[in-house]
Amino acid sequence: MLWRVLTLMSLLAPMLMSGCGSGATTSSSGSTGGASNSGDQPKPRAPSPNAVAFPQDKATATIKGTVSLNGQAPEMKPIDMRGAAMCAALHKTPVRREEIVANDGKLANAVVYVTSVGGKAIENVWTFDAPTTPATLDQKGCMYIPHVLAIQVDQTINVHSSDDFAHNAHYFGANRESNDSYQTVGSMTSKTLTEPELGGKFVCNIHNWMSAYVNVFPHPFFAVTADGGTYTLPKLPPGEYELAVWHESANDSGKLVPAETINVKAGDNETLQQDFTLKVK
Repeated sequence: MLWRVLTLMSLLAPMLMSGCGSGATTSSSGSTGGASNSGDQPKPRAPSPNAVAFPQDKATATIKGTVSLNGQAPEMKPIDMRGAAMCAALHKTPVRREEIVANDGKLANAVVYVTSVGGKAIENVWTFDAPTTPATLDQKGCMYIPHVLAIQVDQTINVHSSDDFAHNAHYFGANRESNDSYQTVGSMTSKTLTEPELGGKFVCNIHNWMSAYVNVFPHPFFAVTADGGTYTLPKLPPGEYELAVWHESANDSGKLVPAETINVKAGDNETLQQDFTLKVK
């Protein structure tokens, strides 16, 4: 199954790379000026010969729930911005790291997603159009916002800067690596990810605490948990589904034990509550 063999290629990529120049906004493709796609062009994707268009008129089932922690979440340390005076000046109080963001035992920034329908990978059952609305990743206050992003294959990400000084967005993962620089407020590049992946990563090589994760799915049935650990998936047709959870700590630093996949059966017009629990090591 596709999602069982995905690996976090971000762990294998180098964390440091040049590309933090000065002057105009530039991309790894060598262009200068405003928007850029970093050399990425969507590649044609051959649908499964047995897949049919997703039956939106039959999508009446809702799956929602909460991702919680079993155990005490480790306290996130404040980020030391003293070496970057312009960054520190943008914050009246210390900014904490975001590897594990939990409130009252409820986990934010986890990604709940469907792995299969009726025992088959969804992309082998249904076909989907890529969203026409771009996702957004901002560099604001020397942080990436949001910290965790989930998008669909062939959906564009607009990466821009709300800070009026230099940043760069170095992406590495299953898709084509890129390294774009941003010099002034409003600078923006656009990137289209054409391959599914879990745990693709953006970093800023100028400010080494800045990081964000992007998860790319071949279907729209995913959700990033909110501050209260809650999620709601887009509506699905009645049927049997397998659900899974991705979280950067469980897959990267090992501070959490990943939740097991769960099989659920959703009925017509049913709202199904399915919660997950990740254990703290």
